[in-house]
Amino acid sequence: GQPCRTTYGNATPTGVTARHLGRRTVLVQWQAPGTVRPGDAIVGYRVRDLMTGRVANAPADTDQVRFTGAGDGDHAYSVEARYGADEGSGWSTPSSTLVFGAA
Repeated sequence: GQPCRTTYGNATPTGVTARHLGRRTVLVQWQAPGTVRPGDAIVGYRVRDLMTGRVANAPADTDQVRFTGAGDGDHAYSVEARYGADEGSGWSTPSSTLVFGAA
């Protein structure tokens, strides 16, 4: 058999922020996970508005997405990183949720 190895989860994006760019447009930004295991590669991100269910996908080389047509009231955003390596493939745990009031 193989020696025992510790299994680690995929690192999570941090520092989620949101700001208005204009009427009903919100820019959501984040910081890439600080620790990515050797051989693991982030291949994209998924940003969710937990209040409306809307999802925006972003490529690995960005740290922001725009939500247009944001409705009135509060919105809650979370960000997940998509990993593409063999062992670490799949989605990270969602980031901390940011609750943000729409303009």
